[in-house]
Amino acid sequence: MPNLQEVQSQFAKFADANNLGESKEAEQLPKLLGDDERVLAAVRGVMDGLTWMLVCTDGRLLLLEETAARNPIVREFPLKRLSSIQYYIGLAHGEIAFTVGVVRTQMKNVEKKHAAWFVGMVRRTCNELTHNRSVGTKIGPEGDLAGPVMDDVIGKLERLGALRDKGLLTDDEYTRHKWRLLGDS
Repeated sequence: MPNLQEVQSQFAKFADANNLGESKEAEQLPKLLGDDERVLAAVRGVMDGLTWMLVCTDGRLLLLEETAARNPIVREFPLKRLSSIQYYIGLAHGEIAFTVGVVRTQMKNVEKKHAAWFVGMVRRTCNELTHNRSVGTKIGPEGDLAGPVMDDVIGKLERLGALRDKGLLTDDEYTRHKWRLLGDS
């Protein structure tokens, strides 16, 4: 489990973190993070009238809220279960919305310049996790994906798509089989 100083050094790595590493929410992270879990990105916004910090680690999204009147509230969402994430840019602020299973979460009043950056980081992390699950190994620094195993998964996905296109599989069946192939069942 990382200590507070290690967590704050992870926050310092992202550009323009607005001192999020110094916040009360960040102080909770050492208790929440696993031994090898890293903080990759964080933003602050408003949900349900409360200010929250949304944190992307290398395995999950964490929503953290702390007020003086009560104990911290923590919600966690595994990235492997994330079905969508998007951002919207308004005149003054941005919004981030994501869906995990059937739960849609929307955070408003996110700084405009941080919304796109955060969503991009989450998408890159999800893509890396998908590749890691499908090949059963970590992606190396050169992006080597253990070719033959990846080719087999791609071939199976293409065959599933062809069966769906011919009407032999419903969209739900196709999705279920796709996630099984990608190791998400």
